[in-house]
Amino acid sequence: MEGRRQAFHALVGIALIACILALGPETMKFAVLLLFLVGIVVVHQKLVGSRIPIADEMLMAFERPHQPPAHGAFWYAVGVMLIMSFLQAEPEIIACIYVLAVPDAVSTLAGLRSSHPLPYNKTKSIEGSLAFFVFSLPAYLAVGPVAIPLAIVATLVESADLRLNDNLTVPLACVVVLSLV
Repeated sequence: MEGRRQAFHALVGIALIACILALGPETMKFAVLLLFLVGIVVVHQKLVGSRIPIADEMLMAFERPHQPPAHGAFWYAVGVMLIMSFLQAEPEIIACIYVLAVPDAVSTLAGLRSSHPLPYNKTKSIEGSLAFFVFSLPAYLAVGPVAIPLAIVATLVESADLRLNDNLTVPLACVVVLSLV
């Protein structure tokens, strides 16, 4: 289940990047906002007990059972909207969405197969954090050398016990790094 969920997590980000490259960030800002609003309506309907065939199948296939409907998807969308609201340059937007999508998914899968917890957060692993860092480095193709501090900060934020969803904290960290550097 988690492998399928993380593959979907990564593929959504890759699809979003492809759409940004094809349609431009301004068009995709509108599309993401529209999808977010539709998502809010769907979640509301799920919370009041309505059956929504396509949404039900998606939630069964990709959502963690102990969380509210579309919990991860909600924070993913908020993270993407944060990126697209505060960054203007297409390469920076692409780099941040990539870091949200691919390294996060790979680190979760690596962490599931690890046995070395981080000293400062026992729920995260050295292997997962190393995977997050290594898989963040291809952001270099979009933003150049700033990808290295971006990867370091995003890895530290993802591995910290911040009590917030990493689909929000990682994009926030990426936006801050790219705004400061």
